[in-house]
Amino acid sequence: MKQEYHFNEHGTCTNPTHHTFKCSKKYTAVIKLAQLPNGKWVYGMGFSGQSQGFEYGCSLHESNSNQFDSKRACYESGVAWMIQVISGRGEIYQRLVEILEMELRPVAVPAKTYIQLDLF
Repeated sequence: MKQEYHFNEHGTCTNPTHHTFKCSKKYTAVIKLAQLPNGKWVYGMGFSGQSQGFEYGCSLHESNSNQFDSKRACYESGVAWMIQVISGRGEIYQRLVEILEMELRPVAVPAKTYIQLDLF
């Protein structure tokens, strides 16, 4: 089922898809995704740190360079930008940066799939 995204009078998506990353209960990074009426994807993000934080939403008014043809490309760009922003905020967020970096690494697929009984 395809999600329909809604935008308010200011052009901000009111129901984006959220991807949340936490490091302990103190630090949280959120990547938000929404599809524009033209079919392109945009991201927003939020960060809550020790005594720092920011939030911005998915906007209809994003420049063309910040609009993506696929949801995956949009997501990866949002994660990469979040890594860049958090990395400049101090060593205390290093674990959260590592968690985000793992999102961008391809998952290794085993060369052979084993059935449980093959192992005995």
